[in-house]
Amino acid sequence: MAFCKNCGTQFQDGAKFCPKCGTTTQSQAQINDVEANKIMAVIAYIGILVVVPLITGKYKNSPFLKFHVNQAIVFCIGWVVSGFLSLIPFIGVFLGDILSFAIFVLVIISIVGAVKGETKSLPLIEKVKIIK
Repeated sequence: MAFCKNCGTQFQDGAKFCPKCGTTTQSQAQINDVEANKIMAVIAYIGILVVVPLITGKYKNSPFLKFHVNQAIVFCIGWVVSGFLSLIPFIGVFLGDILSFAIFVLVIISIVGAVKGETKSLPLIEKVKIIK
């Protein structure tokens, strides 16, 4: 939880405006970073296209993009793991399908968050930092 710099009201992390007075909670640099890198963040979640922001190097100067590229890489690793699980007869196919579906849902949630300009960590993967 954070506090408004104008009125002192407590608000949720990731909120763009204070719920009481309407003051912006992000600096202009953060807002510009988000607006400039939204499309690249969404592209990162589309499977192998995660390499696009890595090749361009844009993630190095953008905390917003670095966050989303990191999550996208974790999801790609998860899909590879689910593919290997699917090779195991009987139970592996079931577990691989469940894992693939769960990753798909998390990717959709992450894309929506990227479009909104949010950097909310998802459970289970919030501590995994592949890009530092």
